[in-house]
Amino acid sequence: MARTKDGYDLKLSFLVSCLCFDYANETDFLLCNPVRVNTQRCSTTQEMALTRCRLFETCDQALLLSGGWDRLSSPVAGGLANLRDVYAMLTRFGFKSNNVRAFYANGADGRYGDADDILYPSALKLALRYHLQRLCLTSHCADSLFVYLNSPTFSDGSSLLWDVDGNGQADEEEIYSIRELLFDLKNCSAKQVVVVADQNFSGELARAFARSKHHGNVLFFGSSQKEEYSWRSELTRHWTAYDHSHACVRDVQEEAASKVPSSSPVTYDGSQRSIQKTIFGAPCDVFPPYSQEELEELHFGCQNIPPSVWRRRPTTTSRLGRH
Repeated sequence: MARTKDGYDLKLSFLVSCLCFDYANETDFLLCNPVRVNTQRCSTTQEMALTRCRLFETCDQALLLSGGWDRLSSPVAGGLANLRDVYAMLTRFGFKSNNVRAFYANGADGRYGDADDILYPSALKLALRYHLQRLCLTSHCADSLFVYLNSPTFSDGSSLLWDVDGNGQADEEEIYSIRELLFDLKNCSAKQVVVVADQNFSGELARAFARSKHHGNVLFFGSSQKEEYSWRSELTRHWTAYDHSHACVRDVQEEAASKVPSSSPVTYDGSQRSIQKTIFGAPCDVFPPYSQEELEELHFGCQNIPPSVWRRRPTTTSRLGRH
């Protein structure tokens, strides 16, 4: 399978591993199929993903995406395990579970973390994009925004979501392109945006961010160069096993060079090193370092915003469809 862009065939690649069939009951049905179901329950807007921006509050927010294609090519077992590991890492360092949204393959099974945490199908592309845009457009909604990407890709770095109509052709609604990701994160109001991409050709994302003038608060960390494969979730294992209590996110990635032997990790820092924070937004270069109690009180999860600051926030509207 391939798609054509500007007259060239784009090579399709999956995370490097032995292909195997997944259980039929894990891939046969979408949790919510917007192509066939026209109901409020199957909304494709941010209401479907229950985007959470509360009055006088700023929170660490996260979006996790592990797409796929079909029963053969979707990394169902590995992808779901990676989501669970990243989810556990985030909640261990203060992210509230209801501020972590996961979009996964066809959404089968429906759960990935705590009992109340819903696993959304990655096929709900508009819901995913509306959610990410609202987090970025709403002032004070996100303090630290963490984005995790772990999908099969085209050689141009676009992520496959799911073959919803089963025709074997990658339609626009079934792909999350680099252009769309950059648009959704453009001039994001979060204090920092950390993007970790453990997928093939992630260097294409780094190159795209480096060419942009609208992502000065984005810190991007990829598992491979722009013409290189990603292997065995090595970058994910490195990040999820790391003690992030006092670690600058850039330092975490710099250590990945020795922890990810099968590929060459890449980094893009839109802040040009002016952002020196942990994944949960705490300063990482202070001495003496924060105690655990100080981290939990001052930086974990959510913090209150004074009314005088809140009232100065600009009005926000969705940008979706205007690019």
